[in-house]
Amino acid sequence: MNGMRLIHVIVPVALVAAACSSSSASEPPTVKAGAKCPVTTASSEPVKTVSPLLGDGLARPATGSTITIEEDSGHPGWAGSKVIWYTPPGDGSVVLTGWRLDGKGEVAFVEGDQAAKKSITLRQASVVWADDPTLTLVTTPGCYAFKADDGKSTSYVVVDVVRG
Repeated sequence: MNGMRLIHVIVPVALVAAACSSSSASEPPTVKAGAKCPVTTASSEPVKTVSPLLGDGLARPATGSTITIEEDSGHPGWAGSKVIWYTPPGDGSVVLTGWRLDGKGEVAFVEGDQAAKKSITLRQASVVWADDPTLTLVTTPGCYAFKADDGKSTSYVVVDVVRG
């Protein structure tokens, strides 16, 4: 993608110590600058051919609690990583948004050749877990929350985003 090197990093969740439930309907905590990120530690294995998915909510990234980003020459001012998001079987869709918890920073998503957007809609498949690879972009490293909403319920995952 325009000279950008995408890195998909899988970090075993057991190696990251923190406490934040991904399926809680309450908002993720605010985090003071410099404080430890309360990353999601729960993981699930609904798709046996994929490493454990982070969280147990409506949208689960195939990452560990840390996402490593690289500068993106196609999106000046942004850095990103390819993240594959999984949604459980269903007949609807899940809207995914994100924000930084410990300071200023923005999130955007790119699917295929589309322009970067502040939210993406992940489609559910009727009987299998659906995967949706995206380029997840941020303006600065830090502690980020991602909110998944299907119109009936909401879930969150919290990750630490670092530069590679």
